[in-house]
Formats: sequence, C-alpha cells, structure tokens
Amino acid sequence: MTPWVKRTEFTAYMVTVLSVAAAAQPSGAARSAMFVLDNDLIAVRGAGRPPDYDYTQGSTMALSWAGAPQRVRQFAGGLPGCATAGARRVACVASGLAIRQQIYTPRRDAATPVPGERPYAGWLSASAVAHRVAPGRIRSLEAEVGVSGPPSLAERVQDGVHRLLRNEAQLGWAHQLRTAPGLVVRYGDTRRTEWEVARSATVAATARLGAALGTVVTGLSAGSDVTLGLRAGDGALPWNPAEPEIERPPRLYVRAGYRQEIVLRDVFVEGRGSSGRAALRTLVGQFEGALGYRRHRVAFEYRHVVRGRAYDAQPVAHAYGSFALVVHSF
Repeated sequence: MTPWVKRTEFTAYMVTVLSVAAAAQPSGAARSAMFVLDNDLIAVRGAGRPPDYDYTQGSTMALSWAGAPQRVRQFAGGLPGCATAGARRVACVASGLAIRQQIYTPRRDAATPVPGERPYAGWLSASAVAHRVAPGRIRSLEAEVGVSGPPSLAERVQDGVHRLLRNEAQLGWAHQLRTAPGLVVRYGDTRRTEWEVARSATVAATARLGAALGTVVTGLSAGSDVTLGLRAGDGALPWNPAEPEIERPPRLYVRAGYRQEIVLRDVFVEGRGSSGRAALRTLVGQFEGALGYRRHRVAFEYRHVVRGRAYDAQPVAHAYGSFALVVHSF
C-alpha cells in the first residue's frame, strides 16, 4: 500500500467518524459551525521578514450542538441538552466534534537536523468534546485521536502555501517527526462571572483550569481572562453552543488573558526517540488579546497570541495570529 493511499484512508476514516457521530446528535438542537485559522504570518508585528517557524500554521473545522447523544447524557447523570435557557439555568450537556491540523517547524531551516532545535512536525486529528453547562461554570471532557508524520499532510500543506506565496520550500521535511498514532484526553474547568457596567456593556472575568494526558502532549494549565462586551439595546442574540460559557453573547467585545502551563510532554518539541533534539521547558506562559464581533448568526474574532519559550534553544517568545469564523444555528 502506497503512503498516499494510507494518508487518504486515514483522512477518510476521520471524516467518517465525525459523520457518524454527527448523525447521532439529537435532531432540532441548536448548532454552530466554526472555522479557525492560525498562522504566524498574521500576527501583529512591526517591519521585517515575517516568522515561519515554531507553531507556524494550524486550522480547525468544528461542529457544536446544544445537546449530546443519549449515552453521553446518561454518563453525565441524565442531564438534558442545552437547547433551552431553562436547562442552562440549572445544568445541561452540550457537545462538539472537530478536525484539526497543526504544523511545527524549527527556527533554523536546514537540510539536516540542527542540534537543539525542535523537529519538523505535523499533527492531523479528530476529536469529540462534551460540556457540562451550569450557571457560571463549564466542565469539559475531550478525547482527541490523530497521527503525526507524513500522514498529517503538514509538508504538503506548507509547501503548497509556499508555492502560492512564491516562497521557498522548507529544506528539512525529510527529517520530520515519524509516523505514529496519538491519543490525548483533556479536561477543562471554566468559571465565569459577569457584571453589567452600563445599560449595554458588561465585564466578564473567567478563570480556567486544564489538564491533558496523552501520547503526544501531557501537562497542566491555569489562566484567566477579562472580557469587555458591548450589546445592542435588546441584547437578543441566541445562545451559541460553540462558546457554552457565554449565555448572552455580546455583539462587539475585546478580551485579554494569560495562561501558565506546566508541560510534562510535548513530542512536537522533544521529538520521539532518536528524533528528539530540543530540550523541553517545563513552565510556558501564554498571553492573548482578542477582538470580536457578532451579528445575528455570524461571529468573527481575531486573536493575537504570544507563547513563551517552549525549549531551551528558543531565543524569545513566538507570536501568531488567529482568525475564527462561527456560523450559528445553520
């Protein structure tokens, strides 16, 4: 079986998994579709050559429901879905599915691996998440399965973008992280408090705790963010299951936040076995600022993210930008 056939079969398998899981969702539930594009080219920056290394490219396609399959609701204690405001005022369950691709490259591009640098790496995955929604608190459990190496299609995507932009191809993809399946289980606990500061303005403070355990990444995180939101006079926008912690989404908002991570494993930095090169840093901080707008069923957000040094040879933090488009209740 050729490598191309293997890659095609794996991609088709993940799409099938998501399709079957989507069919199991309750009919008539509120839904959201989301597309996210991350790239260091679109980070806010000054003059000079744009970066093209570390976490250099990522994309996510996700579907969210204000309900969940019956087995998930039974596991959560028989709670109902979150389609009604009454259910969200007590406790309910929402869910989502996603396909992701992430691309990582070293800072020094070379035909042979550079000691101390992170490896060329790609990750293609599918995930399912369940949210237990209650007033002021969201608890989430996510399972993600994926593959690294050539089946992740990272080399093909990056080389294709470089050809489109008429940039030179990266030299070291022949030494990328080898093909291997991976599994990550994530838990998140979000607590949100909101205050009305004017007739059409609110301030929200959110605290977040997280944990990840898996074959590709393992670690803990804690952080917080503050959001200033402006609403229309009636504030009558529907609830968005893609962002279950927000009961009444604002039309225009700005957000700033910080997260501290304890990183115990990251194969996209360390590599695997003999491919390991970079010395992993255990404490990694991350700052982000965001500006978003929502009108009726469509929401748009831009984030500027600055992630601290992830390995010893990394001289400074790395910044990237992120665009998110959400279409509600399609």
